[in-house]
Amino acid sequence: MSLITDWKKTYWASISICFYRLIVEKEQWRANFRKYQLTSYVRQTRRMHAEDFMIIVTRRD
Repeated sequence: MSLITDWKKTYWASISICFYRLIVEKEQWRANFRKYQLTSYVRQTRRMHAEDFMIIVTRRD
């Protein structure tokens, strides 16, 4: 049982970190709106969030 609860803790921790990064990056994007082009920023964040999601999915050991 302890293994299952530990896995749930790490799973929810990684999900909350993802949401936290989403919020932080959104605020950074608002601050740097004039510095970056929208398309390049969207491509960059899509790549980063895809990597984060893959880390969560592959972390089920």
